[in-house]
Amino acid sequence: MHYSGKKKQHTPKTQVAIDVETGEIVDVSASKPGLQADIKVLEESGLMNKLPTRVGVIGDLAYIGITDLHPEANAATPRRKPRGKERPQEDIAFNREFARRRVVAEHSIGRMRRY
Repeated sequence: MHYSGKKKQHTPKTQVAIDVETGEIVDVSASKPGLQADIKVLEESGLMNKLPTRVGVIGDLAYIGITDLHPEANAATPRRKPRGKERPQEDIAFNREFARRRVVAEHSIGRMRRY
């Protein structure tokens, strides 16, 4: 039930919300089986319904379609490369700035896991 085909082992998934300005952990959801998609775990956690409308939400490519969960939220994911075309320069700049903001969340998750 908790087998993740990606990691080739039994894993739980947990949704973690982090303030990217301070790196503080804001919310941690209950663990779900490892075979569930990240966007599904987010949907079931109810986190998007708890957020005020002015709060922005960012996530990796596993969260494409995040705006469908909470249309009023200012949500963003990295921009994907168009199939069969070169990536536009504005997408490269967007993704670079996006990664600079997201690395704060990734470092907080890493600290939490080591703790």
